[in-house]
Amino acid sequence: MAAPQQKHILIVDDDPVIRTVTVEMLKRLNCRARAVDSGEAALAAIRDQDWNVILIDLAMPDMSGVQLYSAVRAACPSLPVVIMTGLTTSAPDALVADGSPTWLLYKPFSVGELDAVLARAVSD
Repeated sequence: MAAPQQKHILIVDDDPVIRTVTVEMLKRLNCRARAVDSGEAALAAIRDQDWNVILIDLAMPDMSGVQLYSAVRAACPSLPVVIMTGLTTSAPDALVADGSPTWLLYKPFSVGELDAVLARAVSD
């Protein structure tokens, strides 16, 4: 039986600690991960490579997570998106109500929580 194909995950977060920790968690989950610090870098990355899932921080300077989400939806409508947020309120309704594949992950999250949301994101 062939081994399952490794997932390619793009992480977009302006916080270097979150990027580093999330990459390490994904390595533990046998995923290939690349982390970028801005929406512009994320858009360049999705033009350069196919991704199984993109993790987007909701609160970022320059290009917010909401703006990046809209740009990702325009460029890759079927790419599963996981919105990461440390905010206690839920993500804007537009992010979860437009029918696109979108999930929420509240910071701080555990490896188990990350694994569970990724499993849902790639199976739906």
